[in-house]
Order: sequence, then C-alpha cells, then structure tokens
Amino acid sequence: MFSSMEGRDLPRVSVFHADKIAHILLYFVLGSFIFRAIRESSGKIDVVKIAVLTIIIASCYGLSDEFHQYYVRDRAPDPADLLADFAGINIGVYLTRRGKRG
Repeated sequence: MFSSMEGRDLPRVSVFHADKIAHILLYFVLGSFIFRAIRESSGKIDVVKIAVLTIIIASCYGLSDEFHQYYVRDRAPDPADLLADFAGINIGVYLTRRGKRG
C-alpha cells in the first residue's frame, strides 16, 4: 500500500530512520511467513535450502517493490531500503528457523 503512495502523500514521521525500521519489520514478517510456508509444504527439504529459497524469493519481491517506486510520482528506488529489506528477511529466517528447533 505504501509503495504506491505518491511521495507527498506519505505520512511524515519524526523518528530517526523510521522508514528503514519499517522496512526491517515488514520484511522480517515476510521472510518468516515465506520460510514457514515452504517448510510446512516441502516435506524433507534441507532447512538451509529452504532458507536460501526464502531469501531469494523475498529479496526479489523487495527489488521489484523498489523498481515499482521508480514509476510513482515523487518517489525513487533507494538502495538503503533494499539493505533494510534484506536485513529483515534474514532476521526473520534466522529466528523462524531457530524457533522450530525446540
């Protein structure tokens, strides 16, 4: 939803790097959900392969989202957003993978 909003319509937040924090949190959830979906539907696939596949899928989504912003008025792709997305994905995969061990 936020990705399609024009730059002037985005909410103004005074918190330092709030947009990067939001990227990390949203992609944490995305990475966690994708990891769980693949793990639950894949049977006996190695958990490392599931993690790699999750990171690839979620990162491609983040990349496509940033590319999409090139076409939205008053918006531009931001490599720092991609880094925040990637961090969130990896945290989500790590914690989800770790949580299943118990």
